[in-house]
Amino acid sequence: MILSYRHKFIFVKTQKTAGTSIETALSKFTGKNDIITPDDEIIRMRMGYPGSQNCGFEKLTNYKLKDWYRLMHRRLKKLNFYNHMPAWEIRKKAGTKTWNNYFTFCFERNPWDKVISYYYFKYRSKPKPTLSEFIRSKQLKNVSDWKRYTIGNQMAVDYVGKYENLTKDLEHIRKVICLPKNIKLVNLKGDIRKDNRHYRKVLSKKDQQIIKNAFFKEIKLFGYKF
Repeated sequence: MILSYRHKFIFVKTQKTAGTSIETALSKFTGKNDIITPDDEIIRMRMGYPGSQNCGFEKLTNYKLKDWYRLMHRRLKKLNFYNHMPAWEIRKKAGTKTWNNYFTFCFERNPWDKVISYYYFKYRSKPKPTLSEFIRSKQLKNVSDWKRYTIGNQMAVDYVGKYENLTKDLEHIRKVICLPKNIKLVNLKGDIRKDNRHYRKVLSKKDQQIIKNAFFKEIKLFGYKF
């Protein structure tokens, strides 16, 4: 999540939508007073981009290497700002005036594809249920970002880009917030998913329908089709 006073934008970070890559690329343009949340700090600093700053958290450069991994995986809800922070909470902590005057945006992804991506990321290093078992479990609801970019089921951000149109939609965002250079993305987590088959070849008819029912709001609003 980024709140940029320099360029007057707020990036609401959603799940499995290249959020880390977008956040890392945007951090290159931030100023010293801008807010960048600390997840993925190691990645940004290795690339020479700013680490976390102004989020109510001591800079990680003050920590020894052995402390970094402990901090990276801790749920940081005690912070003023944190990684996948929903719009309503950002608005509350940044202030309604800032929220209303800044360009707010996020990205969404085809739900059928997103569920598979989430599944492989969540269970990348531990015993996992089958994909169908995951889809039929209570965990499925955690994949949705609907409540991150809506407030009271009403769209809360100015713009929702599509993961499927990532380059085109990022260029639109760049022009709106007047960034001087193109937003160059690096694929930072794309190698986690081992099965890269198209979701139509992976999901059964039953799985397809369960996801359709669970994400009917996103499907209706953004026109996603199986």
